[in-house]
Amino acid sequence: MDRRKKLIANWKLNADYVSMKKFFDNVSSNEDVDLVVVPSLLGILPAMNLSRNKQINVAAQNCGIVTVGNHTGDTSWIELKDYNIRNIMVGHPEVCKAFGESDILINKKVKTFLENEINVILVLSEDRTDLLKDSTKESLKLKLKKYLSGIDPTLFANHLTIVYKPTFIGEVGVRATPEFVVGAITTIRNFIREEYSFYIGNNIPILFGGEFLSEDFEEIVNSNHVDGVMIDNEKSTSPKYISILMKYLYKASTETYQKFYENNLIIDEPLEIEGQRQQINISPFEDYEIDSDIYFKDIDISEEEI
Repeated sequence: MDRRKKLIANWKLNADYVSMKKFFDNVSSNEDVDLVVVPSLLGILPAMNLSRNKQINVAAQNCGIVTVGNHTGDTSWIELKDYNIRNIMVGHPEVCKAFGESDILINKKVKTFLENEINVILVLSEDRTDLLKDSTKESLKLKLKKYLSGIDPTLFANHLTIVYKPTFIGEVGVRATPEFVVGAITTIRNFIREEYSFYIGNNIPILFGGEFLSEDFEEIVNSNHVDGVMIDNEKSTSPKYISILMKYLYKASTETYQKFYENNLIIDEPLEIEGQRQQINISPFEDYEIDSDIYFKDIDISEEEI
């Protein structure tokens, strides 16, 4: 799969038609950053129509592995494919908790979708329970083994994106430093290299899906190991916030950043305001700060610390 910088905006149930239209009207895409929006089930087709003339992909938040039959309330991957939806999220912790999805079911979904040429956004989550059992490195390896078991690894490089989502950051109240994020994602990539091949490990996009501080974002995405981020909260529907992230991702992905943005300003605020920000060195993230003054010092958290 193309390892361009990638931004996934998981809208959950936070986007109605009006907010979707505002989003697509105010967010510009470019060929150097892969932008994926993940609307609710009913929002998929409107999002497809609104994104028609933009380089923005649409993904489903969830999908079943059944195809036809008496499955009230389920959605078939065949139906999604018929509507040209070729991206499906699998393993999101909210879905797993709400619907009781096991590691075995996640593995079946990944296998079914990959074998039918559907791009899988595999969310690799970690909560504090995982950390009590194993260190982050061992926990990630064990989960990946379960999720990817019995699947032809040649499918990974073309159709798999992994999102590392440490939910324990919010649960324990710690900070995901750039060093921690890069270290965790490097662990995932090295495991895939060792378990399958260097080619596969080097060609799978791996994103960070946890909370981060605005001052850490640029350093996180500038790493060659981190292929982007997934925004997994209410800010995912904000055209302004997503445009800011796109700007930083573009800067991280190409040396022609300055030339492009002198002629194509994508932040939805007047040009003179953007100029004022640059002159007095105000961060465009100022209205979107995530409060945390606790530094993440060790990826192994004991039960006493929790």
